[in-house]
Amino acid sequence: MKPHTPDEILSVWLCGYSGRDDATPTAHETKANGDSGTDQKILDKALAIVKAFGFRVSKPKIPQRKNSVGPTFEARFSDGAITRMSTFTSLKTLDWRRGVRLSQAAYMSRFKGRAVPPIITGHFEQHGVVLATYERPEIEP
Repeated sequence: MKPHTPDEILSVWLCGYSGRDDATPTAHETKANGDSGTDQKILDKALAIVKAFGFRVSKPKIPQRKNSVGPTFEARFSDGAITRMSTFTSLKTLDWRRGVRLSQAAYMSRFKGRAVPPIITGHFEQHGVVLATYERPEIEP
């Protein structure tokens, strides 16, 4: 790693990584003077120096909610079997075909060797509340 000059270190410091010198004009003052390119040049130079020090500069990632469970699809087959499958789908546009495919796969896994019978009824629910109900003619994938 190459040594950095005091000017480079000062540029990083002035861009807000360790505070801001009161003598340096703020971004608002710079834009008011019509010199918005100066801030960008200083920022680009400072980011290059920060990267040269070995730090990674990237946008913050949006955290994913890992504790929320999607809606559950419950299917009732013609032989009386019931499957309940948690599905990864939007609550606004429920993915009916995904629910059917997951239920059929669960049926095949549970009753190996049997042909999958047709689904008579099915519904999506979440936290005990039924979101949508489907009858036989509507559930053909």
